[in-house]
Amino acid sequence: AEALSAVRRGESPAMARLDGWACLELDGPDAGDHLQRRSSNDVSALAVGQGHANSLLDRKAHVQALFSLHRPEAERWLLVTPDACADALRTELLRFKIAEVFDLRDRRGDYRPFLLFGEAWR
Repeated sequence: AEALSAVRRGESPAMARLDGWACLELDGPDAGDHLQRRSSNDVSALAVGQGHANSLLDRKAHVQALFSLHRPEAERWLLVTPDACADALRTELLRFKIAEVFDLRDRRGDYRPFLLFGEAWR
């Protein structure tokens, strides 16, 4: 109980594994632009090392998938989503790829997503 209280007060970090979640990797010179056009939040505002919650939209702005987007490098993006949604997210990301230059890889098994809670982890 005291450990949980310390996390809530911001005095101690906590970590939780995201079992049942998948990671997709998008990289290449047009990856960020493609995500910017297809998602609900401002992808171009993310600096290297940052991330945010996001959603993939169709051309009528209907939500197709929810994910957490992270930018580990300038032209590399990681999308973390529930495992059951990963295939649909992958299909939607490729649906309107015409001339863009990027690769999309399923990284299930290569990454094990987790959450960090509390201000103390910084």
